[in-house]
Amino acid sequence: MVAWRLAIDFGTSNSAAARRSGDGVDAISLSHQGNLMPSAVFAEGSEFVVGHAALNQAEADPEGFLPEPKRAIGSDSVRLGGQTREVSAVIGAVLKNIVERASRHYDGRPPADVVLTHPEAWDRQELKRLVEAAEAAGIDRRRLSLVSEPRAATYWYSASRRLGPGRKAAVFDLGGGTLDIAVLTPAANGSLRVIAARGDNSLGGRTLDARIRTWVESELEENDTEMLRKLREGGVAAALALDKSIREAKEVLSEAPKATITVAALGHETTIQLTRGEFEELIAPDVARAVDATRATLLDAGVSPGSDTPLYLTGGSSRIPYIQDKLGELCRVATLDDPKTVVCRGALLGPTRRADDVLKGVTSWVKPGNVARPRP
Repeated sequence: MVAWRLAIDFGTSNSAAARRSGDGVDAISLSHQGNLMPSAVFAEGSEFVVGHAALNQAEADPEGFLPEPKRAIGSDSVRLGGQTREVSAVIGAVLKNIVERASRHYDGRPPADVVLTHPEAWDRQELKRLVEAAEAAGIDRRRLSLVSEPRAATYWYSASRRLGPGRKAAVFDLGGGTLDIAVLTPAANGSLRVIAARGDNSLGGRTLDARIRTWVESELEENDTEMLRKLREGGVAAALALDKSIREAKEVLSEAPKATITVAALGHETTIQLTRGEFEELIAPDVARAVDATRATLLDAGVSPGSDTPLYLTGGSSRIPYIQDKLGELCRVATLDDPKTVVCRGALLGPTRRADDVLKGVTSWVKPGNVARPRP
């Protein structure tokens, strides 16, 4: 039987995964809606429900719902569903579900090794908790390795556009909950060295969604106060439905000049039109923050404005044309394939660090497929 490898990009809002057997690397469908799965968790008793099922359960019991468990990585425990839960167990539930879904492609056989990605800025304690979550998911630590998200993204892009010695590449990762920027250069051992990095845990796709939601409420305040009242009284169900419509409209605006947002609550419904111009005006302050952070990171790495250094985009919100245009004023923007799955696919193409070595503070890199240690 052919051995296969698995990479998981555990994100703040959504998670993605990829598999490799032989030379091919493919993203894995994690839900009926595509390659992404919400990272959300719902707890009931001793059981955890994850992904879209967790979103569904949240409507009935908001106290058992944790939409972004990755934000709890710095804590030992969280209060969820009336109980104190270990963060490693909560995150482990998400990882376990992904491993099980991926294993179905191989008649239930587990992967030979697993790669987990993480933010460049995470410290050893945060990485330790990620490893503990993997063990809670049933992943053997001896078959586990880690790689930072910007490294993984650059592995993917450089597979088709080689990054030569002394060259630099930048990564702009705007996910659902966070912004991460890094500048990297090839290292002698085949890995990548991070020259400069910045992050903003308060800026992501959800930030842009919140801008739209505020605008929607303002429009209702002016034109349909009764619908606004129903929305506010509609509880979690109405809020989640509006969030979904806003995300869909945001994606439409990357392709079309206007989009429709549906507001539904307590048996009533209305629609509001949002133009691309209005959307760009709403998010302009946030985009300016992202561009400023990118400029500062590039300068820290010795990259001058207008340089031909490629800026690789990853994360779903990086697809927004307005963001790409503004970043293009700094340096050459490079895109390739689906930015939502670039990190997990790239994690299978370059050197990673064994989990045990990471926790011991040992800086060593292993080539793809050489992660698993022999069993005693």
